[in-house]
Amino acid sequence: PPDASSINLDAIANITNVSKSNIGSGKIVPIIHSIRLLHKDIYNTGQKLSKNNKLGIHLEIEKLCIDMLSLAIEGSFQVKILKKPTLDKLRVKIGVLQNLVRTENELQIIDDKTYLRLSVKLFDISREATNWINYVTRS
Repeated sequence: PPDASSINLDAIANITNVSKSNIGSGKIVPIIHSIRLLHKDIYNTGQKLSKNNKLGIHLEIEKLCIDMLSLAIEGSFQVKILKKPTLDKLRVKIGVLQNLVRTENELQIIDDKTYLRLSVKLFDISREATNWINYVTRS
């Protein structure tokens, strides 16, 4: 892992909509990192599923999560005035993913414990995206 001196605090503060003083405190997890952790959890969950479920709805869920990661990274590289459309697309994908995960649970593809764990992560990512949009539209 990189040491603290090599981390670009301005970029992290921009992505997470927090002050630079809060970043090193361990309280802040950038949205990109949150999405990566969600993808890792979704991937590991998929390893336990039957081939039929793994290659069906769960594959779409994993692809959607990767699309979310791509949009978050794209948004982090864009200038402030161009971020909003990208972040709006990110919010839509988050909403779709939330519904697909709920569907997986309703179809009993994933258990309630897994559903709750993924839902909490998705809720946090949604909140981070909303905060980022609010930061971008403020000025």
